[in-house]
Amino acid sequence: MNNRNIMLVLIAVILLVGSLVGYGLYVNVTSSAHVEKLAAAQYSRVIGARAVYRDIAPVLEIPALYLQSTWMLDVNVKLEGTVSRLHVNPGDQVKAGQLIGELVNDELPAQILQAEGKINEAKANLVKYNNTLARYQSLVNAAGISKQQLDEAIANQAAGSAMVMSAEATRDQLLSRLAGQKIFAPRDGDILKLYTKEGAFMRAGEAMVMIGDFATLSARENMRQEVLEKLLPLDSAFQLVLPENRTISKSYASNYRQEGTLGELSFVIRLDKINPPLEVAAPYRSVVWQVENAGGLLEPGTYYRAKIYGTKKRRALTVPRKAVTGKTTLKTFVIAADGRLAERSVRTGIQDDEYVEITDGLQEGDIVALTGLEGLQPGAKVQVVLESAPKNQTSEGK
Repeated sequence: MNNRNIMLVLIAVILLVGSLVGYGLYVNVTSSAHVEKLAAAQYSRVIGARAVYRDIAPVLEIPALYLQSTWMLDVNVKLEGTVSRLHVNPGDQVKAGQLIGELVNDELPAQILQAEGKINEAKANLVKYNNTLARYQSLVNAAGISKQQLDEAIANQAAGSAMVMSAEATRDQLLSRLAGQKIFAPRDGDILKLYTKEGAFMRAGEAMVMIGDFATLSARENMRQEVLEKLLPLDSAFQLVLPENRTISKSYASNYRQEGTLGELSFVIRLDKINPPLEVAAPYRSVVWQVENAGGLLEPGTYYRAKIYGTKKRRALTVPRKAVTGKTTLKTFVIAADGRLAERSVRTGIQDDEYVEITDGLQEGDIVALTGLEGLQPGAKVQVVLESAPKNQTSEGK
């Protein structure tokens, strides 16, 4: 083999070795990148948020709030009869003594005439008894009649006088019943219900209308001490909000425009009574709320998913409410600096519709997981995507 062939072989070997080395380097680099991608793909992605200070107002959620009127009463008729006239309609405001309705009892006029006849008859007999007594008294001195006859005349005169009084009492009672044909409002209020209609027959004791006052409604709730403390101070007015898409079925003549589905409604609500008082240690307290309802939009009944909002905001370290789980023991998942999940027990304070105060267990700036935790355990490596920061978020602390 000549020198030229030897050189060609050496060049070929060198090229082959270089190709093998280059391919090895390429495979090594691409494999590392692939491994990194596989490792990254093994991390779960979670949505997170930072614990920051916010100004929030407390909100109390009540699953079912029963509102009742301060007073309601039925106005009953005193005698039976046919309704001849109704002077009010549901929703009307009435004053004490105002005429509400009238009845007609066809038997009363005839009974009154009979009573007048008995009075006249009793009076005629009394005149006769009085004359007989006067004549006997003049004759007894002349020994014209016996003492027994005089006594009988005196007894007849007394009985005749009693008969007149009895007949007059019967007539007066019938006249009183006749006056009962007119029904008057016993006090100021609103006509909430009509139980009858014109032309209907009513028996004595039946209700013609219901009168009440819905300007202020009350609600009684048993509340835990720690829940009540979250609403402090208690001397201010609160806001009662009833949710949208509530189906309303009117029971009374409140001023709802119509039955059906209404939007969100808001009312001023105040704390009226607390028993036992706050200075007395107790796990539960009976709380009476007063709801201002001057517009008459509410009526007694049960309102579901009600919320009572405090009107004074507080500065608090907060996280989104969905970051905290559990009932008796509250916890949250914190994402550490190395991207691993850590479970933390926390204590909470006040909350609004979106955020809850953290009084212990977190520090400002800690990142908590919100979603994407299904199937994950503490120590798992995760990729976190932070929620957009709300406008009222700050990091300036208290």
